[in-house]
Amino acid sequence: MSNPASPTQATSATGSRYTRPMSLHSFSILSRKRRLDEVLATLAAAIIAGISIVAAEPPNRHVPVDAWMCHGRLCRTVALLIWDGDSFIVRSDGAGQEKIRIENIDAPEIDGRCAEERSAALRAKMLLVRQLQGKTINLSRGRLDRYRRQLAFVIVDGRDVGETLIERGAVRRWDGRRTSWCGM
Repeated sequence: MSNPASPTQATSATGSRYTRPMSLHSFSILSRKRRLDEVLATLAAAIIAGISIVAAEPPNRHVPVDAWMCHGRLCRTVALLIWDGDSFIVRSDGAGQEKIRIENIDAPEIDGRCAEERSAALRAKMLLVRQLQGKTINLSRGRLDRYRRQLAFVIVDGRDVGETLIERGAVRRWDGRRTSWCGM
């Protein structure tokens, strides 16, 4: 079987034989295949040599979540943007947005000081996403924190989300001061 990206023999209308040059499209396919082969060869060599290839950690992004927000008997759909295990933004049509910090917990920081804290923060974040996705949420608002976020108890299905995250070991109960998540 011939390689479609290599020059091929052809016969002209007059019957003479000539070598047809590669098309640019064929050259592009060949270049991509060679690059892929080089990448695969490099990865294989690294694996054989026992070298660990680690990609850089992607930057944190808000995880969008659809939910229902209720105030008394009035409920509306909202978009939540989850930042970490204890912070999110509520966006709703016509009402703008509100930054919420869950009142009763201390979660590890996404931009934490050590890999252990950053890993724990991602776990807490994903647990919070699962707790809120598609649910009906009630907020019991308190005061604003020093970063101007609304402190609130978050209630889903009659249950305090902060307490659920504490029970699952993803966050700590807030005791008035931050404690390191590194070296635990």
